[in-house]
Amino acid sequence: MWWINGSAPPAGLDPLYILNCAHHLLHTNSKPTASFFFICLTRRDQSTTKSTAMDFQPSHVGYGFHPTDEVLVNHYLRLKMLGGHEQDVSIIEEVNVCDYEPWELPGLIGNQDPNDPKCYFFSPRSYKHANSHRVNTKTEGGFWKLTGKDLIVKAKATKEHIANKKTMVFYQKSVPNGVRTNWIMHEYHPTFSFHNQREFVLCKLKKDPEAIMPAYEEGEASSTVTSHRLENHNSDTATSEIIP
Repeated sequence: MWWINGSAPPAGLDPLYILNCAHHLLHTNSKPTASFFFICLTRRDQSTTKSTAMDFQPSHVGYGFHPTDEVLVNHYLRLKMLGGHEQDVSIIEEVNVCDYEPWELPGLIGNQDPNDPKCYFFSPRSYKHANSHRVNTKTEGGFWKLTGKDLIVKAKATKEHIANKKTMVFYQKSVPNGVRTNWIMHEYHPTFSFHNQREFVLCKLKKDPEAIMPAYEEGEASSTVTSHRLENHNSDTATSEIIP
């Protein structure tokens, strides 16, 4: 077989894709099985078939997209940054999150379940000015504010530090300091990079279901978000730890 004797792979197979599969096996402590090679072999057939949004719509009650922090970073974000794997990561939309208000973002997802309380986006790194290293966090109607300490995301098998996880809360414009809302976003900043590749962060957006909200119209919010709930959001995986 070609993967054993070192000969060139059959026409239509993407060697980089296979290397990424092998990387995934290494970092998840998995063993290559027949299904792994089947996926690689069927890759050439998939390249001629374009996925549609319907391919990812839930077909059974309870079905959903619930990746771990490690999978988000080591699979989806890594492949997105490598480029050329749009079909493999198409369930997550590419959106500049600061171009929209947070309540507008769930309406942009095409491949995720719109009823899911969490939604995911690839967001290009956006800076305040052309020559600035300061990241833009402002929208037209407010701004995202960093809260709490960064978390370290590690690969479960190797304990490799693969990303920093930041927690941000959205504030609507108001004098003098803005009004805190119940929109929360986790940003995953990878520790790895690839030459000549675009910079992305992976964003997980959710709305705190237990925040006490008055009867405002959509887009308005109360400042009464419970702080202990926010801390609980920071501890939803076993592979993340606080950066001192």
